Amino acid sequence: MTGFFRKFLRDNASRLQAADTPQIFLAAFGKHAGWDDHLPDRGLGLDTETLLVAKALFYVEGIGGQISTGAWKALDSGMRNPFDHWLLWLRSDQFILGRMWDSVDGHGRTEYPMVVCAHCIGCTLPWALSTVMPKLEEIRNVCVATQAENEVRTVLEHSRQNLRRQLSELAEESIPSTFPQPNRELLLNCPALDSDREGLLRVLHKVQESMGAYAPGNRLVDPPTSTLPGPRSGRAPEPGLRPEFLRVPACGHSAADSLLLWSDFLFHHVDRSAPVLFLLPNARKWLDIVVGKPTSPVFFCLRASLKVLPLESEITHEMTAPFRASALQFLENYRSASDTTADASSRTLRPASILLVLLLLLASAAVYLRFASKQEIPAFLRYPAQLLGNPDIH
Repeated sequence: MTGFFRKFLRDNASRLQAADTPQIFLAAFGKHAGWDDHLPDRGLGLDTETLLVAKALFYVEGIGGQISTGAWKALDSGMRNPFDHWLLWLRSDQFILGRMWDSVDGHGRTEYPMVVCAHCIGCTLPWALSTVMPKLEEIRNVCVATQAENEVRTVLEHSRQNLRRQLSELAEESIPSTFPQPNRELLLNCPALDSDREGLLRVLHKVQESMGAYAPGNRLVDPPTSTLPGPRSGRAPEPGLRPEFLRVPACGHSAADSLLLWSDFLFHHVDRSAPVLFLLPNARKWLDIVVGKPTSPVFFCLRASLKVLPLESEITHEMTAPFRASALQFLENYRSASDTTADASSRTLRPASILLVLLLLLASAAVYLRFASKQEIPAFLRYPAQLLGNPDIH
């Protein structure tokens, strides 16, 4: 799968629907009783390059690879979870929100799941979690209850039109470009992370130790050189990027809470340009996080229980005193910070802010040229100063 970092979750909205506005594309893949084998690519909404790449990486190579190796079959039944997940694949201002469940094809084969997902461009995550998420669950319920191909196609089409109508009806000011701040107390005081925050410190330690290549300021590109240093990092280019995996307690009161909390937390340590996949087992107590381009072995987590893959917060880490002090200070700052999208050192100015700065600079330059003495003004700027009416230049 070439060009992953260059193309994935970077689709051009104006090319897709001739409009540079928030857009949503609803699709399905996997297996269903209405088809004898895997659902086809055509006719079921795989209309963006990102959705095609997602199916290839997540379903064909990821789930298919684990099935072909027999990794899940080797697990005892008590250690093997069903396909029953929410997924969020997030990068900058685009993401995929999806629902996956156990399914069966027309021949009764049960190895593969069915997935329905929405590729959202220019939408906010909170809007999608409150609007798209319930719609995905409705689609699942219809698909589970029917064996008819036409009913699956119908519910997908009706849901697609419904979501697009809701999105188009939103006033522009109702779709802010930044995420509202989630209730961070749910994470900071999560019982599964220990009352003294030891569990959260372990998670932070894992993130800082293993995800440095994805830290804010690093620019991600495809092989042969997979990461270039940021302007202030001073790091040498590395030969390649590997996916990084993390299993954490869900912490939120709902699936939407968990996805919003952990995405907010993680993007203080990972650059917004890094693709991050969140896999949340429905009605379970943990969340799996994959940073970077996932490979097939990473998806072993989908069916592996806590007996097989424990929470990072329960794994003992050797943490130095300076790290503990720094991490605890971060948590205090995190509690009160208003920015929820990235570390302050990696923020970028919005276009409107940049324009305002330029206008202020131009105004200052004009005032200088209008009133400075001839001796203070460089020769090449004296003609503009004369045009501005400087009385000392004739």
